[in-house]
Amino acid sequence: MPLSLTAQTLMRVLPALKRTLRAAVGPLGSGGTINKQRVLRLQAPLAAIIDTLASLRRFDRSARVTEHTITTSTGLSLTFDHVCNPRATESKKKGLLVYFHGGAYVVGSPAMYRGMTKRLCSYSAHADVVALKYSLAPTHVFPRQLEQAGAFVDWLTNEAGCSSEQLVFGGDSAGGNLAFATAVMRLQQGKAAPAAVVGMSPWLDLAQTGESLVENAESDPLIPGELCDAVSALFAAGHDRRDPLVSPMFADEQVLSLFPSTMIQAVPEEVLWSDSETFMTRLKEARRNTRTKPTRGSDLQHDAVQDVLEPWPGLFHVWQMATALPEARHALRRQATWIDTVLDKSTQKMEKNSASALAAALTSAA
Repeated sequence: MPLSLTAQTLMRVLPALKRTLRAAVGPLGSGGTINKQRVLRLQAPLAAIIDTLASLRRFDRSARVTEHTITTSTGLSLTFDHVCNPRATESKKKGLLVYFHGGAYVVGSPAMYRGMTKRLCSYSAHADVVALKYSLAPTHVFPRQLEQAGAFVDWLTNEAGCSSEQLVFGGDSAGGNLAFATAVMRLQQGKAAPAAVVGMSPWLDLAQTGESLVENAESDPLIPGELCDAVSALFAAGHDRRDPLVSPMFADEQVLSLFPSTMIQAVPEEVLWSDSETFMTRLKEARRNTRTKPTRGSDLQHDAVQDVLEPWPGLFHVWQMATALPEARHALRRQATWIDTVLDKSTQKMEKNSASALAAALTSAA
């Protein structure tokens, strides 16, 4: 399908943004030798690009956003956005999309992504959205972000009264890494997995072994591959980048066989395409080898709740953020429909409503 005129216009601008990123990342070094001060200089142009894409949005006035700060039972203070759709009746709400924003782990915040999270919320009939504000590199590196994500999910399930069967983890780029890594961590810890995981161009291989890093170095209209290499070395901070908690790509077959239903949207021309393609291949092989299906919603049709990899050719990394694009809104609608179907199936026999449970917990804490 040809791109919309709006997308075509934007695609002509992206190479200039890529050159800006390439110029900033050039002196960062590689192979694990990273100058933190130079990474700090990278933050400004990267944040500007995210701001540019986020500004290309159609306002959705139906979804309401409130920011909350909670303290967990372990004393950890966490801040998050709560996005809810006032038009959706409480009887229809069934769960939560736990969203982790992108930004290469060095920039970003839930506030920068509100245009997209509000769209997702307004398109979904069953899910509110909670978006965690996690710490950023280079000040905070692995495993700080994963610890915060795990503590947030524990707070939702243990203290706010939410059920893991009514949670969907989601994220874009580095936030996709965090969403998938959090699901891997919970499975490794023997905790209940979420109902599903959704990724938008998720960064799943920080060891940088994907063929697309080289093959798509020129075809990717926005992200230079050297940016991924430099930031991944900084973020891992000497930790093994093949650890599944750093790179969910390398989760073992036992974990993958139990992994929740998964949906990924990505662009075949982007440098991170191999992350999505290879992960989905490994996921399906693990399920086949152990004769298992996704832990939730396994008996519906493949295009409804089973594992889905959607290629969106001709676009760019996390195009969903620019909600002025018809292609972005269409992709977000498909995600919302898939999430709703998962929640429909996973909560059929449950009386409790996690979206309402969270609202009640926040009200009592106010």
